Amino acid sequence: MNRTAVSAHIRLLTFVFALIGAATPIHATTLDELVAKEEGVQFGACDLTPRPSLQGDRVVAVIPARFDDPVVWVTKDFWLIGVRGEEVVDRIELKLSTAFSPREVNLDCASDRVTVTELSRGTKPKRHVFLWDGGQLTALAAKKPKPLRLETLEQNKDFESGCACNVLDAKGRFLAVSALEETAPVIVRFDGKKRQLPWVSSSRKAGPAKKGDKFNKMYADGSTKLTLGLVTTFVCGPSDESCEVTRYAVDLVLEDGARKARIASLKGDCGC
Repeated sequence: MNRTAVSAHIRLLTFVFALIGAATPIHATTLDELVAKEEGVQFGACDLTPRPSLQGDRVVAVIPARFDDPVVWVTKDFWLIGVRGEEVVDRIELKLSTAFSPREVNLDCASDRVTVTELSRGTKPKRHVFLWDGGQLTALAAKKPKPLRLETLEQNKDFESGCACNVLDAKGRFLAVSALEETAPVIVRFDGKKRQLPWVSSSRKAGPAKKGDKFNKMYADGSTKLTLGLVTTFVCGPSDESCEVTRYAVDLVLEDGARKARIASLKGDCGC
């Protein structure tokens, strides 16, 4: 190799070593420094299964809270931080499907899920669950409540035969039964159980019933409520001493918590 070639080779090596020496150094950052820099919220250890692919001896959950727009105070960002001692050594940045205000939530990591509980003032805490598959978090679909269906009552089993007020379906099956007294409780059945709901109110006007009269009756027990909308369709004639029944067209609404069932065009009667 001639002197010119050797010189060129030396210059090339010097250039390469200069590039290597100029690589951006990794600056050690503590967890507290990272949280302060991002104005974030640290939620402590996040022990998920399978363990996130992070360096470090523990994993910490952090939601950053540095907002470019001062009007927007919610974020979908969710970070898993790999920490060794107090030093941040790794990070996974994830996106949740729901945005949260970082300073108005509690967060819990357990097994294969992350649970975020919103703590807004004046409202009931709302929980959001996200499933962890080792690489991402997916919102757990809320379990749909069981549909609310009014079930039929059996005479002499659910109630005794005799004078009563009844609500019946198109096939003449009993859906609601109460004694003749205005303030008597009503018996219904749903979710496989018989329930007796106390009387709450009635808009029936005082005096003899007349065809065409409209009124409502309400019964309730805790979060369960039954509302009957009644229209009088038949009354006994003034001279018919053998008649002892008044008939109605009935619209029924049953509510149990967030569930609701509405049945229209039922038949009702009160008598013996």
